[in-house]
Amino acid sequence: MVENLKQKHDKEKDRTKELSSNVIGLLNREALKASSLDAGSVVLGAATKVEKRISDAETRAEEDKQRAEIAERESREDAMTGAFNRRGLNHEIDLLIGSPELNQDLPVKVRAYDADHFKKINNEFGHDVGDKVLKVIVFLVRVAHPNAIVARTGGDEFVAVTVGEDQGSVGEEDRSEEANMKQALYDNILSPFMDRDKGLDSISVEGLDFELDRELIGVLGGRFNCSIGESEGTLADLEDNGVYSLIKAADEQMYDSKHKKANTKNLYRDR
Repeated sequence: MVENLKQKHDKEKDRTKELSSNVIGLLNREALKASSLDAGSVVLGAATKVEKRISDAETRAEEDKQRAEIAERESREDAMTGAFNRRGLNHEIDLLIGSPELNQDLPVKVRAYDADHFKKINNEFGHDVGDKVLKVIVFLVRVAHPNAIVARTGGDEFVAVTVGEDQGSVGEEDRSEEANMKQALYDNILSPFMDRDKGLDSISVEGLDFELDRELIGVLGGRFNCSIGESEGTLADLEDNGVYSLIKAADEQMYDSKHKKANTKNLYRDR
């Protein structure tokens, strides 16, 4: 009987060991599973942080790129009028010269513009009105020659460079530049203002970043004159800063017309 009890005890002991072993194994597996889950969570969390940092870095890089592009563009523009400055003019000319799609024999026309008696406008009406007059000049040139490269080359001096057929939106091909400017001034600024309610104090014109008021309309309609000169060449003539030779020739004609008062008629009154 003792032997039987001993055997039974041993069996119970073995079963207890087995059960303990099974429980310990189960606990170990569960602990390992939990540990794996914790580790997975840690890895997932770390990966999420890395992805966010990469995304943030890409966003900053894109923002830096956009700021650099804006800064580069602004460095080529005249801040006040929005026309190109000399750096921008050179950049645009280089793009034209380097374009394999353009024939080097394409005709090029350079027009030089200079506001007459601009100092008097500034002195009499203030620099704010003077600045608006300069913006109007750029606006009118772009209306008359929408495909032109328009640049500010001096205080009240501008140039427009057109390549190929000059598809001006104002006037016919045989009309003079002065006629085109007069027509652009009348059609886009003076006529819209005068056609509105007589009590209207100002109007907005698409393409201008300010409203036209009665004072400025008075200046444009009664005192605004612009001397104009032109020169011609080919696309090949623009290489090696050749554009400045054409600008110089246009300037000389413009100053000659200014001195002779041959091209300084009021752009509206003598329409």
